[in-house]
Amino acid sequence: KGDGRCEMVVGYTDRVVRAFRWEDSSTDGSDHIAGQLVFLKKWLLEGQVDSLSVNPGPDGTPELMVSQPGCGYAVLLCTWRLDQDWTMKRDQPTVSGSEGLVRDVILHQTSGRIHNKNVSTHLIGSISRGPSEDESKSGLFALCTLDGTLKLMDGSENLLWSVQVDHQLFALEKLDVTGDGREEVVACAWDGQTYIIDQNRSVVRFQFDENVSAFCAGMFACKEGRNKPCLVYVSFNHKIYVYWRVQLEQMESTNLLKVLEESAEFSSLLQGTSVDTNDTSAVRSALHQILYFPEQPEEGPGGETASKAAHTEAA
Repeated sequence: KGDGRCEMVVGYTDRVVRAFRWEDSSTDGSDHIAGQLVFLKKWLLEGQVDSLSVNPGPDGTPELMVSQPGCGYAVLLCTWRLDQDWTMKRDQPTVSGSEGLVRDVILHQTSGRIHNKNVSTHLIGSISRGPSEDESKSGLFALCTLDGTLKLMDGSENLLWSVQVDHQLFALEKLDVTGDGREEVVACAWDGQTYIIDQNRSVVRFQFDENVSAFCAGMFACKEGRNKPCLVYVSFNHKIYVYWRVQLEQMESTNLLKVLEESAEFSSLLQGTSVDTNDTSAVRSALHQILYFPEQPEEGPGGETASKAAHTEAA
């Protein structure tokens, strides 16, 4: 709610979500903690709630979101008041209370075309944009469905990307696997197929060897007493597998030529050969010859060869 106090939100299997707050009643100086969970609010949803998350709204304040079937979600308005008037309203008959429930639930559908409006949906919010994140912007959040749809949203109206896969996705997490501060979306299927997708839609896939009953991802300290990116799988054989220090140099695809172009040493070595460093085709041909036909090098000025120059760099 943005008032500096933390609430506990619980989703139920009967399409109900309830919010509670811990009210401390222990006396000063007492070692005994006393208090109780105070009921704050109840929301009734149209569809099954599979996941709950918090995401920054358009004005930067946190919004409570829950998933809805068919790749949809709902924003739950936190309009509770802990005063006498609110207590009296809470005790009113169910009919008048249900009218308030409808006004406090804002439904969103992320696509006009829904293959299965009853398909199970999961969401994850507050996905970090990186060190230069603008706190005034709406938060990034992702959704996945059991029929293989993955979406990344920037607010309720801006779809950043959508991916369709051939696996049943049942778990959705966020994790920074490149160490640049930008969190990637991690989705897992029942058969162990795991997708890691960055905010530019670059995809890395990983196949876990067993069927998965539960999955999570996060920063955990398995060794050395330091938190590292981890993937955690629970199999149907009652075993837990932790993949520790899951890190990638980059998510975008690349090739040898692009990598070498960033090397000042490689450019310096090419200048001593007959290869024009500004001619991409010539550089590509030289690399092809060096890698696959090193016994037939082309001689450059002074008798030095492109093959010799490249091998010097490799050494």
